[in-house]
Amino acid sequence: PELYQMRGKKPKANKDIKLTAGALDALHDLAGEGWEKTQAAVASRATATDWAEKLLADFKLDHGQSIATLFSYREIYEGNKRKHLQRIREASGVAYCDMIFFDDYTENLGDAAHLGVMGVHCPRGLTHEHWEGV
Repeated sequence: PELYQMRGKKPKANKDIKLTAGALDALHDLAGEGWEKTQAAVASRATATDWAEKLLADFKLDHGQSIATLFSYREIYEGNKRKHLQRIREASGVAYCDMIFFDDYTENLGDAAHLGVMGVHCPRGLTHEHWEGV
């Protein structure tokens, strides 16, 4: 389930919320050699910021590294993706045309496209094919 579907609970990583195989592929790549100059970010409209941050800290890669360490920028609060991406650009200095944004919600992809960010529609979550396709 998505975080918003867990209202009233305190979700636990790998129990209540699980990462897709494609997301794990991407995270392992980002943690590996050749990706050191890549800046990764999280843009979430989660209203439960503390839960989202705890999940990022609690999800671990095979070698024990928290996935939170992979994200230089975290924009987790209510609001549209345009605002999230604008703040990421301001903080990172990365041009919109050099960003890739993965999302399951087409409205969010529209916000990204409006700014010139390449969006990848992932209706069932990030898959290996989505990740390898970019």
